[in-house]
Amino acid sequence: MTRALDGALLAAMNSGIFTPYFKVQLMDSNRTSVMYSTTDVLEFEINSLSAKISFHDPTYHMDFKTFRIQRGCWIAGAANVITTSCFWPRVDRHYKRIRTLEGHLFPDKSYTTAGDVTYHQIIDTICDYYHFHTVTFEDPAAAWLSYQFLPTGSTMNLKDASSFFTLLRQKYLIFGTDLGADALYFFQAKNTTPAEAAYTHTVAKEIHSNASLNEKSFVSKDESNVVHTSGTATNPVHNLGWLHSTASHPARTWSLTTPEWVVKGIVPNLKYLDFDPMAFIYDLVDLNVWPIVLKEVYNKSLAPSWQWWGKFLDIFGNTEGGSISESAYVAAPFTPLNVSLFNGILSDHDTNLQSAMDTIDDHNHFYWLPFQTYTSHSPISVDDSLPYSAAIDRAITYVKFTMVLFVATTNDGSNYWEIRLKVITTNALIEMIDTSAIAVNTTVQVSSTSFDIAGHNASNLGLLIGCIKVGSPGNLYIYSPVLFVTID
Repeated sequence: MTRALDGALLAAMNSGIFTPYFKVQLMDSNRTSVMYSTTDVLEFEINSLSAKISFHDPTYHMDFKTFRIQRGCWIAGAANVITTSCFWPRVDRHYKRIRTLEGHLFPDKSYTTAGDVTYHQIIDTICDYYHFHTVTFEDPAAAWLSYQFLPTGSTMNLKDASSFFTLLRQKYLIFGTDLGADALYFFQAKNTTPAEAAYTHTVAKEIHSNASLNEKSFVSKDESNVVHTSGTATNPVHNLGWLHSTASHPARTWSLTTPEWVVKGIVPNLKYLDFDPMAFIYDLVDLNVWPIVLKEVYNKSLAPSWQWWGKFLDIFGNTEGGSISESAYVAAPFTPLNVSLFNGILSDHDTNLQSAMDTIDDHNHFYWLPFQTYTSHSPISVDDSLPYSAAIDRAITYVKFTMVLFVATTNDGSNYWEIRLKVITTNALIEMIDTSAIAVNTTVQVSSTSFDIAGHNASNLGLLIGCIKVGSPGNLYIYSPVLFVTID
């Protein structure tokens, strides 16, 4: 996809010969009122979703919310420009009347919305909330747009709204870039490469073509907690997280990456966008790059002072073995992990911090409900004794009840003890263990995982252990009971 330009600006860009024009504007909260502007721009960098710019600001203006950058060229004595979208400042430095701003298209603010909607809906919702009322998709008919984003009943909670782009990249290889004028463009990495004729050839100063091939396999978990895998099993795993059972894994399982920018020093042409197919020729070397990532740089120490840098899109950059990008502070949930020693709760599917935390969160953690001595103690000889009690201050589910018992002198099928776990407030029976099958004068451990009542909440106050005689058994010794529960 190419950006639509004014005819005169397009002609100048295509010629590669023009006089550049730059302006920075500090904007009011309504994103339309310019509070301060200057063409005295010293340098800038514009990436897919972020920007950095230095300019003269003698009075250090404070009454602004966002900033944007205009760039283009002089045509017939007038500036012909395009304007970036508004960036929310992340860094604001002022030194010797020179101001440096660094910002992102989404603010460093928390954001919450329903997550059990489609990819299309959640992208539209968050973009509209942050004033991006124009959203364009590389393939408006793509199947992934109708896939459910998060499980039914889930909410998307972002501590930093800009981490939404990292989440899209991790979940379905979806990338965003600025179209300018508060419009965004979204691209999903496909497996089919463009036809040769689609590549635009630009003469570059130098090409660094030492690209390496990275291949991945995929894993996801659906609404029934069924794990789905695809790709070559021996390849490193990219964890897609939650994906509905009716959705397909991405077809793209490979990417080309380079340790540095493939090309620098290209005279920019504002019609091109990130993710376009581009080719570069230098000294008979022809290198096709798709999808491409472009960095727009203005620095008076460079030649030309306004130039492009280009490299392969790092499709799996925040997965295991991948690099952390320059905006890693918003990608922290997807920090790659070494999975080689995971053999407990975590496995080799938990390739990043977010996935590992999801697995731990889904894990059933067992707790030991503490009992204390109540109205009697061992040896127990009196019928209906109450040796132990425990308080309940929250909703719990019973998992396993274990006791260590000893019956002296007499214990058989006619003469035995019933040890009853019951509710303090209602005396309702939760579970009963008896000693009828225990050998006399022998210390044994007895357990049960079958309960007449599955669990209780704080309104039931607590539990009691009662000891009931059947016939005439000998004295009963009870070691402190163990009741494992989960917290609801």
